[in-house]
Amino acid sequence: MIPATLEALNWLTDDIAQLWLAPQQACNWQAGDYLTMTPDAALDARPFSIANAPNAASRIELHIRNTGDDWYNRLFAATPGDTLLLGAPQQQYPLPRGDRPVIFVAGGTGFAPFKALTEQLLGDGFNQPIHFYWGARTAKDLYQHEVISAWATHNDGLHYIPVLSEEAWPGRTGLVADAVLEDFDSLAGLEVYLCGPWPMVESARIHFEHTGADLIH
Repeated sequence: MIPATLEALNWLTDDIAQLWLAPQQACNWQAGDYLTMTPDAALDARPFSIANAPNAASRIELHIRNTGDDWYNRLFAATPGDTLLLGAPQQQYPLPRGDRPVIFVAGGTGFAPFKALTEQLLGDGFNQPIHFYWGARTAKDLYQHEVISAWATHNDGLHYIPVLSEEAWPGRTGLVADAVLEDFDSLAGLEVYLCGPWPMVESARIHFEHTGADLIH
């Protein structure tokens, strides 16, 4: 395990926290990776997607939902300066191939790896359209809405579509996978990424395959 200093813990919603970690030794990753983390060597290590692309400062961003069990109570009792333990990053999603438009479909904190991938692609000058769909229950659950909105404003190739399932608002409503199917008659020739609650991912995969998707991560 790699020791890492907790530099900041910011609550983005009532139950989702952003953690910034500074590994105390070399820790290499690429956008789309995940790692395991524990607040104490006596506890199990749990997996979390890395929410930012590699950076010169070697800082790691995580988005973690508090489910209220003892493990999370222990984690969220940590304060800046404390040491957490990280497993070596592992690949979860590959970088897009570059020869197809990309669709990211995120539910809840499934947003994290796609934020990292989008950050990487924009920095690399990716020249295919990126369609970023983010499904949440209410507007407050879109905890980094302003970040992606700003990226889309300044990058013509990024199209950000937030979708709410339990709240009326001026934007799109319903299920996030349905919003994709409303916008695309066929998903053939697109590279599709899915991340979120398992039932959402499995249902979306089936419907997307029936709509011609032949490259789904």
